[in-house]
Amino acid sequence: MLYGKDFVNTHSKTFANVLKTEITKLLKPSEKLFSFAFSGNKNSYYITLLNTDLHQWITFRISDHKRKGTLKSLYTVYYDHYQDVESMMEIIKQYLEKTSWCNFSYKHYFILKAIKDMPNYRGKLLVKIPKGDYKHISHKVTFEQEVNEGKVLIETKDIEENTTKIMRSLYVQDMITSELYRHTRKSQVFVPSLGNKMLDHFHSLYYKQYEDDFSEDIFRDFRVPDSVEQIVEADDKVILKIEDIKAFNRYYVYGLINNENKELIHIGYHLGNLNIQDLENIPIIKDYKHNEKLLIDHTLISPVVFMTDISEREAQIAVKALINQYRIFNPANLGDVVSYNQMYNYANDYQTKNHEISSKIYGNQNMIQQHIQTQYIDIEKLKNPNILIVKLAIDTTGHSVPGMRTYSTSSKILKRAVVSDLEISEQVAKKTQYIIGIHPHDGKVIAVFKVKEHKKRYTKFENESGTSKYSFNFYAYTEKVTSINDIKLIKTNHTVLTNYRFVDENGKMTKSKRKVVFIERNR
Repeated sequence: MLYGKDFVNTHSKTFANVLKTEITKLLKPSEKLFSFAFSGNKNSYYITLLNTDLHQWITFRISDHKRKGTLKSLYTVYYDHYQDVESMMEIIKQYLEKTSWCNFSYKHYFILKAIKDMPNYRGKLLVKIPKGDYKHISHKVTFEQEVNEGKVLIETKDIEENTTKIMRSLYVQDMITSELYRHTRKSQVFVPSLGNKMLDHFHSLYYKQYEDDFSEDIFRDFRVPDSVEQIVEADDKVILKIEDIKAFNRYYVYGLINNENKELIHIGYHLGNLNIQDLENIPIIKDYKHNEKLLIDHTLISPVVFMTDISEREAQIAVKALINQYRIFNPANLGDVVSYNQMYNYANDYQTKNHEISSKIYGNQNMIQQHIQTQYIDIEKLKNPNILIVKLAIDTTGHSVPGMRTYSTSSKILKRAVVSDLEISEQVAKKTQYIIGIHPHDGKVIAVFKVKEHKKRYTKFENESGTSKYSFNFYAYTEKVTSINDIKLIKTNHTVLTNYRFVDENGKMTKSKRKVVFIERNR
């Protein structure tokens, strides 16, 4: 990866030092680089920043791969997506400006300190691991307490809900952790180095109050003291917590409902926790006097999440569609969380294996899609060049394109997916003039490439039946274009080609297991 004019190995101490230096440059005077850690192979770097004035922290990750599971899926910047460190730092800067930082309060200190002070002979706290889901991909994390007398286990109990919520927020941010193994159903909770650093930093501020509140009763019933619970209710300024809606990495689309008249007054998108102060930037709240009371008493509004774990571009499109058609939502569904992929896949039932997701969709997906402007072009209007159309795999297992890359026609990952590893005949390869990549769910044109020259660059192999097949790679011999014969296919609006094997004359996707289809001149 380039740093200035020099190359730096991304799996080295040099790169770690570069990250420390550049991230420090982004910080305000009241902020500091609180913790910097990395995995053993130096593929992933974990950064925690602390605002010493506001007692707020934020943790994010720099890596070349996704973190398995959703619970601890911290916001990640993928360094292999950038040519140089400077451009990556610009993305991190934007993230730090837009996202909400987490408040570190006495309740967090109390739990960390109490866990650390609990001797094993008195008991221990355990994270419960659902069968077959030790990464907590499909389940919320829950905790329980084992109570001992001497070395004898006398009781196991679930930890009460309020304390569980606080522990869960600490667990998500790696302030507390546990060893996770496939074969175990429970694992002891402990305070790692990051949590210990927090305890040391806030020791002088909170230790005296901790001594006053601490009682050995906690070894039998682990909970935040009642006095702290009251403080939590008064000081809680978070409307939507990212760990509750599984939106750690990317954006989510939300709405605000006025509880007095049960009206949906705002639809927007956000990154990170949604706090009370974020309401001050919403025009319908800050510009209208009758809504000013919402800033004073936030219990007058209720949030609803429409979609989560989406890119900023996807969020912008979704907000536009939802604002145009918000009356179609079923109020009975308010509060459920729907991923963008779930909502998108529902447009074509036959391509969706999990039919239960239909009950989670807000309104009619086809009606929502109509408000995202789409132009339909009969493929005959392209004046019959020889076209190879490739149906991409998006956000699936194996060889697929990340959904966020479908909005970047300059993406190398996208180009490789469209023009490489194409199982076609040599005759088709010689005739092909254009290669078009389409979305597998609605047929939208994602990228168009023109074949500059025909050279034999292929791999010959035999399939299971013994028939010879060819896998062609056009990567070096194609260039990106936006139109064919003066008809623009790549623009702000969606473009769908119609009247061929993948899409019928009405613009609807047809059932087909094929990955490619060849449209020949004067067919």
